[in-house]
Amino acid sequence: MTVFDSNVWIAAFHESDTLHRRAVEALKEYQPPFGVPEYVLLEVATILAKKAGMGHAKRFVEMIFDNRDCSILVTDELFCHSTARAYIKEDKAELSFVDMSLIVLAAHHQVVTFDTHLARRLKRR
Repeated sequence: MTVFDSNVWIAAFHESDTLHRRAVEALKEYQPPFGVPEYVLLEVATILAKKAGMGHAKRFVEMIFDNRDCSILVTDELFCHSTARAYIKEDKAELSFVDMSLIVLAAHHQVVTFDTHLARRLKRR
């Protein structure tokens, strides 16, 4: 299953984002099913509402929930603890908690991101 980082979804749903075209192409490049981690859903909806307006945020949330190609990856206690442990081990502030959750997910899923710090870390896995 392919998992897209928040930055891909944000750019795809925010037409004036400098990475919009690249994001649209990335979404076409990979085959479904797509996993949408709960943390990513929360982050994308929040950032889209602030950057592009509630209409964009609502359109994203509706598309995710109404799309057979997308599966919500709901957080459970074990996953949260695994992410928290990985986050606590970090020395630098380059990666967010959401980024660390994607690193944990990368053990079982392909993760696509535009974030150079996260992409570098994913390659080391």
